[in-house]
Amino acid sequence: MVKCSINYKINVKKMISNILIAFAIFSLFRLITVYELGKEEVKTYSIIVNDKDTLWNIAGDISKKNNMDIQKVIYDIQDVNHMSSSNIYKGQTLLIPIYH
Repeated sequence: MVKCSINYKINVKKMISNILIAFAIFSLFRLITVYELGKEEVKTYSIIVNDKDTLWNIAGDISKKNNMDIQKVIYDIQDVNHMSSSNIYKGQTLLIPIYH
């Protein structure tokens, strides 16, 4: 019977650990890439927010023109602009989704 040295056992454990970490990183990258590629590109136009504009008013006008639910339009505007809240300010440029 051949005895393994302690260093060899440690090196094998490190190698297996590194392989598992690399596999986990690759899997995460693949998941993110597939998710992003699966998203449909949204066509947009931009507007400049005026002094008295609110996200609700902007979305209300768009929802009426397109016969849509205002909450869906608000969500879409926040999504394409990467907004975490509904706060907007004068002079801000907002991307507005184009609905067909």
